Amino acid sequence: MADDLTRLLGSFGSAVITVLDGDGRPVSARCDPAPGVGGFVVDLPAWMGAVEGRAGLMCHYHDARLWHQRSFVVRGRVERSFGRWVFIPEQTIPGMGYGRFPLLRMMIRGRRRAARYLQARRLPRPEVPWDQMRAIKREAFHG
Repeated sequence: MADDLTRLLGSFGSAVITVLDGDGRPVSARCDPAPGVGGFVVDLPAWMGAVEGRAGLMCHYHDARLWHQRSFVVRGRVERSFGRWVFIPEQTIPGMGYGRFPLLRMMIRGRRRAARYLQARRLPRPEVPWDQMRAIKREAFHG
């Protein structure tokens, strides 16, 4: 897993790491993971107040028009080792740009999740204000 993850991380400029602070709240910062013994060395700023435990690493890319999207998430944990923070990967979750039909898969999954959410709360499907959306689009593209 480490070699594949090293290669994958190398194809992105940087990553975003999410850790828990001393109060158990998630906090995120951009980082540049470097391969190390047992995981990836990450520099976590002191302001994060990071504690050892569950963590996630996310990389994403898209061009200026939001095309050519690629992303993935790695679940794992962070630990202190010899005065440095080490991210220890446990599970890689492919996102956009990996696998077959990623955009279609994401849309279908999102629709199903939304339907389950509404059904569990006995809420009607919200109306989409299409006229307002078209007006915003016209304004954005034609000034």
